[in-house]
Amino acid sequence: MSRYLLFLFVTTFLGCASKHNFAGKHFESSNSLCLDALIVNMEADGCKNMSAEQSEDEKLLKISCTDSKIDGNSAWLTHTFYFANTALADVIKMPGMPMCVDPNLSMTYSPIR
Repeated sequence: MSRYLLFLFVTTFLGCASKHNFAGKHFESSNSLCLDALIVNMEADGCKNMSAEQSEDEKLLKISCTDSKIDGNSAWLTHTFYFANTALADVIKMPGMPMCVDPNLSMTYSPIR
């Protein structure tokens, strides 16, 4: 249930992103320091469109910047980020390298190919 609510929150939040700043005046925390930091940093480096996809088994959430014109020097914009519920996550088995863990979510990253 919590995975579904997190996915619903993120997709709703990112679905409105083209109309509003991700971390602007009306920013609402996701209750995950890792997810909030990712969103703030992606926006600060110029990302205007983010993609959020849930894995088929609903255990992972994949987030990346989908802008065609991005700064190739920004790790926030040139990597894909994976999230899983911290209580259920085995960070070693998640794709990419471990990056952040908070009480709610674990995050890994890998270069966009």
